[in-house]
Amino acid sequence: GPVALWYGGDQQRGGNNPRALWGVHPCKDGWIGVASMPRQTHSVLDVMGLSDMKEDPLFADSTWSSDADELLRILVPNFTMKHTAEEIFRIADDYRAPFAMIPTPAELLKWPHHKETDFWQEVTHPVLGKHPVPSGPIWFSLHPENPDSKPDKGNFSPAPLLGQHNEEIFSERAIIKRPEKSPSPDISSMPKTLPLENIRVVDMTQVWSGPYAMRFLADMGADVIKVEGPTFPDPVRTAGGSRTAPAINLSSYFNEYNRGKRSLTLDFKKKSGMEALERLIKTADVFVENWSSGVADRNGLGYNDITKLNPNIVYISMPGFGHEGSDASRVGFGPTIEQMGGLVALQGYENDAPHKSGISYGDPIAGATCAAAAAAALIHKALTGKGCYCLLPQRDGVTGLIGEYIVAEALGCGIQTRTGNKRSGHAPHEVYPCLPDVEPRPILSVFPNDDEDLETQTIDTVTDRWIAIDCQSDEEWMSLAQIVGDSRLYDSAYSTVDGRLTNQKFLDDIISEWTATKDPYDIANSLQDNGVTAAPVQTALLLLTDPHSNYRDNFVTVNHDVKGEHLTARPTWRLTRRPELPKFSGP
Repeated sequence: GPVALWYGGDQQRGGNNPRALWGVHPCKDGWIGVASMPRQTHSVLDVMGLSDMKEDPLFADSTWSSDADELLRILVPNFTMKHTAEEIFRIADDYRAPFAMIPTPAELLKWPHHKETDFWQEVTHPVLGKHPVPSGPIWFSLHPENPDSKPDKGNFSPAPLLGQHNEEIFSERAIIKRPEKSPSPDISSMPKTLPLENIRVVDMTQVWSGPYAMRFLADMGADVIKVEGPTFPDPVRTAGGSRTAPAINLSSYFNEYNRGKRSLTLDFKKKSGMEALERLIKTADVFVENWSSGVADRNGLGYNDITKLNPNIVYISMPGFGHEGSDASRVGFGPTIEQMGGLVALQGYENDAPHKSGISYGDPIAGATCAAAAAAALIHKALTGKGCYCLLPQRDGVTGLIGEYIVAEALGCGIQTRTGNKRSGHAPHEVYPCLPDVEPRPILSVFPNDDEDLETQTIDTVTDRWIAIDCQSDEEWMSLAQIVGDSRLYDSAYSTVDGRLTNQKFLDDIISEWTATKDPYDIANSLQDNGVTAAPVQTALLLLTDPHSNYRDNFVTVNHDVKGEHLTARPTWRLTRRPELPKFSGP
């Protein structure tokens, strides 16, 4: 919600294809994904055999324009429909273009890259027997200087049966004797510093996953130094087309993901720039990059290069697909990661296309995982005095989120996918319209800016409001029916979940008639008071006025050197003795 936080507006629901180069397209044998930042537009044209169009004024500067998008909405499906997903995927690798296949759980289990990297780990469950589970999302190399040392991907054991280890646990010593300790110091007299104060981070990351990860560290007090090239800044700064000051410093997305950091611009491809970067690295505790595989090594910034400067540094690499295996050379962004990771194949409406998430889910998952990797590696360094190498293949983290689908598929009892808002065994389970807002909410352009009046950047206004209702039992259904108070719901045919599923369209229409005249908060409160799961559907803008969010002070004010004060999302953790909140926006 950076646009809501900066400008007080919402953005359009973009569906599966908010832009021609940011969505899911039909192909000869199914579906293919593409997620291209402006600078990858030329590589996409190469894949489609339209290299001569790179000099066309529409594409020459590789910016996102409505005219270019309109043409691409014709060109892209015309191309994809003539080729299989595998053919497009193969050509894309030649041009380093961000196309993605959309594998199902069954296909992921056979995926060559996962076999090549030993991604699937086998466990033996006492009831289910042997089945695969995904590797952990982080590969820790505690002794990377040893060529025979293998990365630690985590421990793998089956889920326990209910109460399986009762006897084992109760037979252990009730009291574990610990070494004598000196009396605990009076913590009230200790300085209330943030946990990562005096930790320096060299942040070479761009776009969302890496910057979001390092924002966690900045929130915890680390000195995070964001390094960008003077002619190649973070693409999120310039995604709206602005390449000069002050607009280049006023990207709401960039500033939300990079708050609390310091900025350093240098060209490490020049001798003076590399020398300056090397001096900085010598003072750092953490170095992190999210380039595609091979970029760091080609530029003299791989792990072996960095440890020559700083032997005990924590080095974090977060390529999309790792550094080994047949997919390692692939490039991609958040949508690519969630598509290749298996998540998108599960989502969508019945008998329709696989549906990407609305937020490029691969990015925040990789970002949160990266922050955890940094914290774990810093603890290791505090205990041993040694740094380590952390590898985060971003797709691995997404695949780990759908582990239940993988296990079910391997055991021959696959879980139903692409069910829209429905859920097996729950009925009703839907989103219903509510009483519209009196005051319209503005819908702003994709990348609004401070150079233009907001009124000219408002492309629409909306008043729609919605409520999500989930009946998880027959008892909850009875409560819902009584609250709605419509006699048509009292038929005994609806007293079982099977009966309600059979008649769900009829029931949804009745419930919609009831919700359409009521405030979503009033409905939610009434249903929750009677044990029925329900909540208003919130947009980013609506969250800013949500009573619970405001009660918890979920949004705080920070200062930006050009824009001045604006809202930002509060860190999710609350430290009792260290209540310090972010003060500064992005650099």
